[in-house]
Amino acid sequence: MKAQDTISKAHQLHLQAQQRYIRINAHIKVYGTRNAETEQLGRNGIEFVEAALKLVPDSPAFLNTYALLVTDGLGDTKLGLEILQRAAQLTPDDIQLRQNIRDIQAGGRVPHINSVGIIIIALIIVVGIILIAIYA
Repeated sequence: MKAQDTISKAHQLHLQAQQRYIRINAHIKVYGTRNAETEQLGRNGIEFVEAALKLVPDSPAFLNTYALLVTDGLGDTKLGLEILQRAAQLTPDDIQLRQNIRDIQAGGRVPHINSVGIIIIALIIVVGIILIAIYA
């Protein structure tokens, strides 16, 4: 495969990964958490970006997308931070990479609440409403 063809294929794969991340990010902005669907999108996006990284291993943009998928899609902030730090070594002046590193270090990524957690929160709210109705 020619070098230009390899780069083109890597960018196509990266675009597929970015599309998955956009869907994850939109879900998180709307619902405030991850779920099984976003985790599956994360795993699927990771497959695409890992394939892109096999073709172009030192792409800071690919590594950034990889880190965001790992962190926001799967909730693995430790691995996400390691990937971002590797990317930042390649381009130390990249402001977006630095901001993503700061966000992770500050705990600014989204926690995962599974369906059981949502049910428990809903039950607590219902019990609270019932207690208010009884004692009001």
